Amino acid sequence: MISRLFHSRNAFSNSTSSPLPLRDLALQSNLLRRVPHHAIHSVAASLRTLDLGENRIVELHANALSGMVALDGLRLAGNRIATIGEKVFREANAIRNLNLADNEIRTIDQKAFVPLKKLQVSYKDSEHANIISHGWLDKSASL
Repeated sequence: MISRLFHSRNAFSNSTSSPLPLRDLALQSNLLRRVPHHAIHSVAASLRTLDLGENRIVELHANALSGMVALDGLRLAGNRIATIGEKVFREANAIRNLNLADNEIRTIDQKAFVPLKKLQVSYKDSEHANIISHGWLDKSASL
C-alpha cells in the first residue's frame, strides 16, 4: 500500500485523482491557486497530512477541506492566503498542526478556528502575533 505520495514541482492537473488510500500527500511548489479538493476527493478521508506549501493559494474556501476528517497536519506556508473564512475547518476538525507562515493574511473570521480544539498554529510573522496576543482567536485553540 502506498502511504506517501509526493507531487512536488509539477504542473499538477486539476483532473488527477487516485483511488489509493493515502495518508500523506505533498503538493508543494505546484503553482496551485486553490486547494485542489476536486482532484484529491477520492483520498480526502484517509489523508493524515497535506502539504500545500509554496503555491499561489489566495483564499481558503468553505469546502476546500471537506471530507478531510482524519487530517492531522496541514501545511499552507509560503502561499498568498489573505482570507480564512468561518467554515474552512468544519469537517477537518482533527487538525492539530497548522502552518500558515509566510502568507499575506489580512482577514481571519472570528469563528474560523473554533472547531480545532487541539490546534497549534505556526506564525513567523510578528504582524500576526498582534492578533493572537489580543485574544482575538477563540480560547479553545492553543497557540
